[in-house]
Amino acid sequence: MLIPVTPSTPVVSLADAKHHLRVEHTDDDAYITALIGAATTAVSERLERTLGATTWDYRIGSDDICWGFDIRLPKPPLIEVVSVKYIDTDGAEQTYAPANYRAFGIGGQGGIRLTGGASWPSLRYGPEAVTIRYRAGYESVPEPIRQAILLMIGQLFASRGEMVPENLTEDPAIKYLLAPYRVFGV
Repeated sequence: MLIPVTPSTPVVSLADAKHHLRVEHTDDDAYITALIGAATTAVSERLERTLGATTWDYRIGSDDICWGFDIRLPKPPLIEVVSVKYIDTDGAEQTYAPANYRAFGIGGQGGIRLTGGASWPSLRYGPEAVTIRYRAGYESVPEPIRQAILLMIGQLFASRGEMVPENLTEDPAIKYLLAPYRVFGV
């Protein structure tokens, strides 16, 4: 289970969206702000990536821990691993010592790997036995992703009150801009 701990930092500003839409008044600011959020979420989901810096809690069950194997973290790019906590066999939350693991894949599809000689402690059996808190997102969102978000905002703004295509991320221009950034298999 993946839970956002902090909201994502915006990747398209209201000023950028209004410039793209050629809107100079403030009457539609709330609506445009909502479109920015909707388009950003749609693109993030399509790419299976975190766009603006976000802190996540990734909760996994004891059955999901493969002893000695890496744990890949969803929604890259990975910025840092903040902490690893677990529920011990007595039901108490413990912090796993950072010396026992290291983050890998910073800036991309990363995760954690046990260091040499380290092993997982005894965990409570069941779901959400381990919580990995990490930060993910882009320091600077690639321009093709920003442009795809702006194109989607433009389509939604122009189609206000009308039927819009079922899946805007299938628009050929948007699809082409996003294709290199799509994550598969995390």
